[in-house]
Amino acid sequence: LAAILEIKQDMVAVYNLLRSLDLDKEVEEEITLADLAAACSPATRVALGVLRFCIAAMASAISGLYVVFGVVNDTGELRWLGALVFGATDAPGLLYSAFLAPPFMVVALLALRDLIRQIATTYAAAPRLKRAIIVMVVVMVWLVQGLVVGPMLAHPRAKGTVLVTLLSLIFVWPPLMIAYAWTTAPSADEARLPIKHSRIALLYHKFFGLNGKYFALKVQVTQMMSVVLQAWTKLPLLGAFVSVHPRLGPISDIGYVEYYDEGGTPSAPIFWTILAALIVNAIYPMVLLVQRDAFWNRRAVAVVDGMLDLIFGQVFFFTMLLNGMFSAALPTTPIAMLSLFYPSIHVVFCACAIEEAAADLKARKRRETASASARGEGGSFTNRESLVSSRTSMAVTGRVRKTDALPLWKGLRFGAVALGAVAVALFGLCHDRYPLLVAIPGPCAPCICNDARVLTGCPYHAELKESFLWIGERGLTAVEKGAFKGNEGAGFIHLYGNELETLPAGVFSGLRNPRGIRLERNKIEELPPGLFDALGTLENLLMGHNRLEELPPGLFDALGRLRSLNLHGNRLRHLPSETFRGLQRVTAIDVSANNISHPGIGADTFANPDLAFVSLAHNPTLRSVEAGAFGESLEHVWLTGNNLTCARLTGTDGALPSGAGCADEGVCSATFGVAPLGNGVCDEKRDPRYNTAEC
Repeated sequence: LAAILEIKQDMVAVYNLLRSLDLDKEVEEEITLADLAAACSPATRVALGVLRFCIAAMASAISGLYVVFGVVNDTGELRWLGALVFGATDAPGLLYSAFLAPPFMVVALLALRDLIRQIATTYAAAPRLKRAIIVMVVVMVWLVQGLVVGPMLAHPRAKGTVLVTLLSLIFVWPPLMIAYAWTTAPSADEARLPIKHSRIALLYHKFFGLNGKYFALKVQVTQMMSVVLQAWTKLPLLGAFVSVHPRLGPISDIGYVEYYDEGGTPSAPIFWTILAALIVNAIYPMVLLVQRDAFWNRRAVAVVDGMLDLIFGQVFFFTMLLNGMFSAALPTTPIAMLSLFYPSIHVVFCACAIEEAAADLKARKRRETASASARGEGGSFTNRESLVSSRTSMAVTGRVRKTDALPLWKGLRFGAVALGAVAVALFGLCHDRYPLLVAIPGPCAPCICNDARVLTGCPYHAELKESFLWIGERGLTAVEKGAFKGNEGAGFIHLYGNELETLPAGVFSGLRNPRGIRLERNKIEELPPGLFDALGTLENLLMGHNRLEELPPGLFDALGRLRSLNLHGNRLRHLPSETFRGLQRVTAIDVSANNISHPGIGADTFANPDLAFVSLAHNPTLRSVEAGAFGESLEHVWLTGNNLTCARLTGTDGALPSGAGCADEGVCSATFGVAPLGNGVCDEKRDPRYNTAEC
């Protein structure tokens, strides 16, 4: 008994503290879900509905994309797609997805649940209209999910696990999310029941809610965090983005056309939009929180906050996504991911806070009016204002008490510190990029080279996890061995149109997911043995219009997934029968316009199992092709400009397989010759010559 009494005595201080919080009156408010729907004006309800829909659709799409890229990152043929988000990582993509996707799934569930609840309570008296609007909303959410994830179904290699994942994200996840939101929506009877808040929730609403006593303090803390988080993550990223991509073309041109000096539209407005939003974020609390009018001091703050969250979250996400910057749209580092997640979840909470605050003020005004009538004071409130809580005073007068409004000097202090944080991010973290550097200096921009035009690195691409390195037509004379350090996740290296005479051994060895390398239109005379040994995932290799006279033995042996090989316009004199033996999946080889002669084309030279197209055109000294030189998979061979004819190849030499086509007049003069034929990326829209009889 003594121990129990001692414990009770120790708890007296806690009991006194709880009594001092005066939460009993808060319990008496008894706000219902129907009150939440009725308290806001029609325009406010529409705005909240739009906010919730946008967040539900965006968060669902983000979670789906994290899962998709995680799955493809763990597949061999599509790993380069995963690298667009995760870079050159050794960790499983699904491990990333397991941590990154669920938070956005929760946001999508909460936003859609609140949206359906809002519709259900607003249109409780019209069941048919209610159901029609809910159906329309969920279909639109489903449609957005399909539009974001669905295009990946068209990829020719979306098979197996990838296909199952894509179909699940379109036809399983959205219905489950919709079913949860719909089944948790309140019925008409449930909407009339009072909302039960915990003591902690009541405490939060009283002191830090939208109508709370210390709302101004909470806004200062949260908005300072938001300014620092968004400025220090997005400004350096966007600075690098604009430096690498000063001009942007349509999304269909990504990877095919470089927009750097001309064409397309400027990308700088994206940077200035985010910077303007940050400046507004730094200024609006010191302007609005000092006002005494409740509309400006409270509701306007919530509205501006929600709009800024949309810019930092949704606008940024879709802008980066539509410009192919998947690593920016789907960040993986904790801080960058938080900069996308925080605005999303904050919009959900802001929408609920606006509804609850409006209902709370309405209930308080109703109670105070009834209390005044019972006392016979009519509508008078002046004599009682000092006796009621600050929230009741705000409900009746529409004004915030002077003690609850932010003093002007504190507002100015907040603005100065917040603007200082933006300035630090702008002048400190962006000192080596846009906007402090209008353009990256040097002829190799946006990569870096020395005065001798030797490529030394592409650090901005590495920061952005770029898959496409456009370094063509920069006048490069050489490439340092470690030039691609930091860009191990790059999938496509464009080095065409330079002055390269050779490449250092191991220059590509660090690449994890290479798919295409363009070296055409250089002055390459020799290549080191083993140059491509570490590029087992490479699919397209274009080396036309160089000065190669011979190829090192085994140069292509490690390229088991190569599908396109272009050696057009070199000076090759001899092709040993083992030259292409390692190319087990190649579909097209172009060795036209060379000097291939003695001893001709030997047996098994082009006997690769999937090889369908071979161009030997314009090798004027080529005189013979041995039987067995081509495999049974051959579909067409070009002999134009040689001392060979199709008739001879078919008859006397007997080298042409049965059913294979042959042309000794006309030649496929498309940009990359016959190399892209049969590999699924030949596009007649980009080069109409692929739609001609010669090709």
